[in-house]
Amino acid sequence: MRKRKNFIVKLLVSYLVIVLVPASLFFGFFLVNRYRETEKNIRMQMEAAAETLSAQLDSVYSDMSFISIDLLSRGDFFQTAKKLYYNSRTVQAQREYYRILADYMTTYAMARSIYQIIFFNPEGYFISNYHYNIDYHYGSRIDPALIESLAWLPAVEEKAGGEYLIAVQNNPFFEEDTRVIGLGRAIRDPGRIIGYLIIQADMSSLDYLFENARQLHAAVQILQDGRVILQDGKDPAAWKQEIHVSFTSPNTGISVELTKPKTDIYQVLISTMGVIGVQIALFLALMISCILFYSRKLSKPMTALTKQMQRLTLENLDGDPEIEIYHDYSEIEYLSTAFLEMRNRLNSMINETIVARSLQLEEHFRALQSQINPHFIYNTLNVIGIMGQERGAERINDACIKLAELLRYSISDPYSNAAFREEFSNIRSYLELMKLRYEHKLDYELSLDERLEAVQLPKLVLQPFVENAIKYAFDQEHKIIRITVTAEVWKGGWRICIQDNGRGFSEDTLKSVRQELEGFLSRDYDGTQIGQERQGLGIRNTIARLCLYEETCTYELGNGVAGGARVLLYSERKRRSDGYDTVSGDDRGG
Repeated sequence: MRKRKNFIVKLLVSYLVIVLVPASLFFGFFLVNRYRETEKNIRMQMEAAAETLSAQLDSVYSDMSFISIDLLSRGDFFQTAKKLYYNSRTVQAQREYYRILADYMTTYAMARSIYQIIFFNPEGYFISNYHYNIDYHYGSRIDPALIESLAWLPAVEEKAGGEYLIAVQNNPFFEEDTRVIGLGRAIRDPGRIIGYLIIQADMSSLDYLFENARQLHAAVQILQDGRVILQDGKDPAAWKQEIHVSFTSPNTGISVELTKPKTDIYQVLISTMGVIGVQIALFLALMISCILFYSRKLSKPMTALTKQMQRLTLENLDGDPEIEIYHDYSEIEYLSTAFLEMRNRLNSMINETIVARSLQLEEHFRALQSQINPHFIYNTLNVIGIMGQERGAERINDACIKLAELLRYSISDPYSNAAFREEFSNIRSYLELMKLRYEHKLDYELSLDERLEAVQLPKLVLQPFVENAIKYAFDQEHKIIRITVTAEVWKGGWRICIQDNGRGFSEDTLKSVRQELEGFLSRDYDGTQIGQERQGLGIRNTIARLCLYEETCTYELGNGVAGGARVLLYSERKRRSDGYDTVSGDDRGG
């Protein structure tokens, strides 16, 4: 049931992918365009609001500039301010100067009621139209500390009589808690400032300027020459993702910046995509239902055929087939027929292969093994050894005992396997026997990893290579030969290395031996072919026996780095009497 569900799910997913990929691309393209269009519309609205606000600010700025210029252009106003600074020693003179200045300033109290006109000089004399009904007189002074607290006053002085836009601040001249924006001018007599003229507008009366920006939920920032004149709404720096527009007045140089978070665009998208989302959900539900219905209908014969395959085992392979042929779908009918034919062919091939392979392996292995095993009677050697010992010839006795051990190991149960420790014990006896002959001209070293001691392999796989080393290693330049035989764990199996320090293989010899081995191993031998191939039986047959015994067996023939012949035999797993297994412990690379 699980397989059926998996098939249906995969089929359903495939159909959904085919449908949803283009639908998703279209929907994504639609969302991107909708997003860009919404952002473009919002940006256009913000740009229009910025231009409108800039024009209104220009109007306010122009009014304040006109008032200041109008007052200063009247000769009596400037002369009276000058006299108040230089010639105000008598009370009568002060009262007269105050009256003239107040008359000029209070004329704007009725016509321009949103503006506050303030005059004061460095000595603290103060007049304003804010309370035009107050009788200003020589006693109207402001605290010198207030003048010193005006942070913008040095900037006004630096303008040298030019106008300076004062940033929005709390009204510093009156006790009312109001926010005002102002324009200031320093009244200068050549070389000296004789007074200051400040035009202020209450921000509460200018609140209408920001209506458009607030409707757009945009923060407003007004700057001039890099100075922040006003901020309305949330600080724009707090919005990491934002839509930002800016407009700078060519007349006043005042920049209006509007900033709006992009989250407002997402809200517009969500509100406009609600209906589309419902339609898409209904469409997907209908599409999934249809796909699921046809998937189940299509998977039913496939599921039945799968169950029939699962019931097929080696036990019932040659029994009567219980395979139902489905004719509803030509493809399923073809699969069912092909499966029935494959079952019959498989049954025949398995039977034939088992019989042929068994006979072939048995005959091949016996033929190769019989060519290696020497047929001598070791008991005769024991008698000869005893006779030598009785006559004091110990070397003859040792030689006969070693040779008897070799023959006993070779002849006893020639078709069985041997453990690594038995092979190494046999090769040690052989080398000791050869050392009796060559004495100091032959030296050897054997090394066996203790983890390989019980690992099984065919008998007599080491002796032919050692015999070959002794036979061909000696020459005029190599009169003393050292033979090394090592066996170690390698990639979960084993590696055997037989190496000497003799003259080594020539290039022609290596080429000839390799070609003979490759040709020998690539053929499917029968008894006739084995009987005809009689030359080079030692190395060739040994490698052939190993390859029959270990399917993963490989070999390398060559010369060592320091000279001498080297033979490497590999197997990626060990084989025991009860089957294949992996050598325990860490692998050791070669």
